[in-house]
Amino acid sequence: GTDGLSGIAVNDQTLRLCLLKNPAIPPQLLPISGLVGSFLVNNGEIIAKRLRPGPKALISFQAIMHSNVERLISSWQATSSAHDNQRIDLIVVIHDEDNPLHVVNFLDMETKKGGIPYEKALGTATHWHNVLDGLIFQADQHARLQPELEQEETESPLPSVADELEKLLKLQSADWQNG
Repeated sequence: GTDGLSGIAVNDQTLRLCLLKNPAIPPQLLPISGLVGSFLVNNGEIIAKRLRPGPKALISFQAIMHSNVERLISSWQATSSAHDNQRIDLIVVIHDEDNPLHVVNFLDMETKKGGIPYEKALGTATHWHNVLDGLIFQADQHARLQPELEQEETESPLPSVADELEKLLKLQSADWQNG
């Protein structure tokens, strides 16, 4: 973030998200399944958003968070006094009752729309929104596959190591007897 305190990081291998708020608060680590949505905000206007379509437990939570995001954006507009001030933010919504909104500010200064600082901030914020969009898609895919995987496990349990070793020993015994 432009404040040098807030930020976001993603571990592609473990599919975990790290949210940085400030040095006084420890980073928040969560699996991508805890990711609810992402809003890209430019000068008080939501220009892109992505919300998870499920599971059902998240839908009512999303409705509450969407209204909270709109109130947060309105509060920014009320405190901004400069006419030429440009502001670009990424709001990350996570499934956390105590602290569901994480804001990373990419630009909050007097500059011209279309200028170098503006375009760089917008490009970086858009990149991170797209990264979160991909993670939300992955979380949705995993959530859809999860019931299928659980059903397969109950229908055909994995054989134990002992069972597999017993089969191997029987095969070896048959080979010795035939050979």
